[in-house]
Amino acid sequence: MTVFLSFFCWFSGTALMGIAGYLIALAAERPELAALSLGIVGVRFFGLSRGAFRYADRLFSHSLAFKELKKFRLHLYKVLEPLVPYKLTAVSESEMLSRISADAEEYKSWMPRAGVPFFAGIASLIVSVCALAYFHLYYSLCFLAASLLLISVSVFAFFLIKKHAQEWGILTENLNEFSLSVAQGMAEKKSWGIFGKISQTWEDLGDIEDEQRKKVYSIYRFAEIFSFASPFFCLAGMFFIGAKDFPFPVWVGILLGTLAAFELLQELPFIALQSALSLNAKKRVDIIENGELRIENTPLPTPYSILPTLTLNLGDALIMSGPSGCGKTLLANSLAGFLPSDNVIERTDNFIFLEQEPFLFTGTIKDNLLFAAPNASDEEMQSVLQKVGLENFSLDLWIGEKGFGLSGGERQKLSAARALLCDVDLIIADEPGAHLPADDEKKLFEGFTNLRKPAVLWFSHTHQARA
Repeated sequence: MTVFLSFFCWFSGTALMGIAGYLIALAAERPELAALSLGIVGVRFFGLSRGAFRYADRLFSHSLAFKELKKFRLHLYKVLEPLVPYKLTAVSESEMLSRISADAEEYKSWMPRAGVPFFAGIASLIVSVCALAYFHLYYSLCFLAASLLLISVSVFAFFLIKKHAQEWGILTENLNEFSLSVAQGMAEKKSWGIFGKISQTWEDLGDIEDEQRKKVYSIYRFAEIFSFASPFFCLAGMFFIGAKDFPFPVWVGILLGTLAAFELLQELPFIALQSALSLNAKKRVDIIENGELRIENTPLPTPYSILPTLTLNLGDALIMSGPSGCGKTLLANSLAGFLPSDNVIERTDNFIFLEQEPFLFTGTIKDNLLFAAPNASDEEMQSVLQKVGLENFSLDLWIGEKGFGLSGGERQKLSAARALLCDVDLIIADEPGAHLPADDEKKLFEGFTNLRKPAVLWFSHTHQARA
């Protein structure tokens, strides 16, 4: 439908320009008004129809864009859902998110901004060549030659843009990742007196990225300038052939109609640019999907390649402790299924995983608790807050972005409170009290041991917590 509307918008514009040129040239000969009436009706008709088709084209194009974006987002979710951070290598979560955001934007734009004009442009080329062949064979050959020349330049520009856009994308990712690392550790870097050097590196990365961006758009601008010139190459050939036996008004109408017929073909440089960027975006998604960022069949280091038999029933609570660096997180991730293992692990799918650095949503404490249990009452939420030692905190307290309004220990307590509200069969807790004193961690663990249903597997580096 979108291609159909785009084509008829072009057809109306071309017919409008041709009839308008014919009328202007005919009016110069001062004919009777009746001789102009049919042309005037045609101008009004195609003028109104062009506006209507243009509006409908934009309406359907936006609808198409969001439909494609929806499919792309669902596709990305299916790709990324199994790729939890523990399965990613050589890429951080922040880089992944920035990449996804940029790629989704590029992908969303391709179909309405490049795909539709491309298919409609092919149709316009065929119709234009056939229509000009009706008037004169050489006219159609001039149009075809100018069009093929424009297509060749656009194809050449596409491959050049694709090459430089790939390098541009890598530089942009590096710059974004570096920018995030600078922002996250700014205070510490200033205290060490190295922020000046970091700022210079940041600026140099930005200059290199900007230089690559300029290369991409300079190629596009060259092809775009050529696209503006291509209709005049065609008109030059038609002038050389001459008017032949056509009356002057008809000749002017043919020339102006031919000029307007290049409207969609002149979108080819932009189509080349958008296609190259979208193709690189798709390639990056394929890299994620096809395994470059996955850990495939990687055996766990000893002693976790061979684990003792471990059985937890509903209501059981077990602490596994050890010094920092002994592999507790590795074991927790393996038991949760985030890492491959040589062992046979039978685990319920109805479980939650508590990390050392929990993720909290921007909002209030209540918002974060309701995420775990949408139907929880205020009394239930106050109860779990009391169990984790946050009884003095209001449910309406705004905790800021990612919970930065709370201390590290308070964030872990809130994450634990959220887990207490979940209706699950198993809780795997990877040092959820790492930022807490030993006594507080012990109290937090005791809050989980009083739960009736879920089994609790608790990893800790403190000795007092396992007393």
